[in-house]
Amino acid sequence: MSPTKPLRFFGRLVVVLMGLLAGFMGAFNAVFSDGVASRQGAIDAAVYVFLAYVIAAFPVAAVAPKTPWRWVWMVWIPGMALIGLYAIREPGGVSWYAAVALYAWTGAFVGAFAGVGLRRLLALRSNRGGPPRVPPA
Repeated sequence: MSPTKPLRFFGRLVVVLMGLLAGFMGAFNAVFSDGVASRQGAIDAAVYVFLAYVIAAFPVAAVAPKTPWRWVWMVWIPGMALIGLYAIREPGGVSWYAAVALYAWTGAFVGAFAGVGLRRLLALRSNRGGPPRVPPA
């Protein structure tokens, strides 16, 4: 067994746990929140879910930028599995649960690709030997 396999497994386990944490704290807050009956409460909950998943996916993709789609799914699926299990028990708000899932997926997507973009930008800057220069006019 190669020495990197346990490290990869541990890293993926941490990513899944981050997804569970984002799902539990972000998505469950949106689903169980009493304030979503109002329009402003629903907007606040959507922004909260989006930002929770951006924050969860950004550092993961910045550390390992090769496959950002993997990180999108590994961060998104655990939290949405929790929401899906809850939706089976309480089918009344399925449209809101679907909206929360969409906000979460979009947040994970933006966070992962922003992390990859930052990593690539930093790699370009380090390869050039300094900050990008503005050509004289």
